[in-house]
Amino acid sequence: RQFASKIFTIVTMTAGSVFGRAEQVELYTVSYFIQNPIELLRVFENTFMLLSDHYIATFVGGLMGWLNVRVYWFVVFGFCLLLFMASMRGKTAKQYVSFGDKCYFSLICLGCLGLIAVSMLVSWTPMGNEAILGIQGRYFIPFMGVGLCALRNQKLVYQKKNPRMLLFGACILQMLVISQILMSVL
Repeated sequence: RQFASKIFTIVTMTAGSVFGRAEQVELYTVSYFIQNPIELLRVFENTFMLLSDHYIATFVGGLMGWLNVRVYWFVVFGFCLLLFMASMRGKTAKQYVSFGDKCYFSLICLGCLGLIAVSMLVSWTPMGNEAILGIQGRYFIPFMGVGLCALRNQKLVYQKKNPRMLLFGACILQMLVISQILMSVL
């Protein structure tokens, strides 16, 4: 009974304010989006179109420290490429992930993405904003391994999958990141 009353309170609450901000800011609410579902789609679309590069960069460490040290985009791309190559199936490896598993994995990832977006929409995004604020790519780390498993298939195969080369590439990229952090400090 308490759980249902808490959920009802969240859905029907009026616009609140953000904690930790100096000024009072009216926030989006669930009841607002129930009344304006097209607005919800528009905010999600704008978020994807305007901020997806930020999410990728913060997912693989493209912004370090207090998000004030920018790592070069070729390094971010290198980390994304390494993740993709690590998720690929080797030539001699068996395909254990079925089509149904891939659909299930994709639904899990989309559900997690949606829940993260909705939570930041109603807890951090000011009313009238074009995109959802407060989402960082690091929030995707816990379930992105499942999402990468959904990419495995029979056609896209790494012919000479060598884990040592992937580790060497990761070490080189890490050294580039460390050197860039040191350059920003000095």
